[in-house]
Amino acid sequence: EGENWVHRHDSAEAYTNLANAYFMAQRAREAEEAYGKALKLEPGNQNAARNLQILRARVQAARAGGPVFVPMAGPGGNVPAVQFIDPRTKH
Repeated sequence: EGENWVHRHDSAEAYTNLANAYFMAQRAREAEEAYGKALKLEPGNQNAARNLQILRARVQAARAGGPVFVPMAGPGGNVPAVQFIDPRTKH
């Protein structure tokens, strides 16, 4: 925790991959920043836009105390899949 990851490629794909890694590590702030950088470089990047939307929904649900999801590796590792968890029932 607190460790910053770096990459050496200034591309939307690289920032999306970095954001996905932060997302999988449950580091929401860093993931949001990296998705934002991806979208700044490539505003039409659907993976970054969709994942940012998922991330924001997760953060909002967690703040509201409702069901949240835990990131899981998705097909091809590019887009995180999710598992919904209701904190009242733990599944």
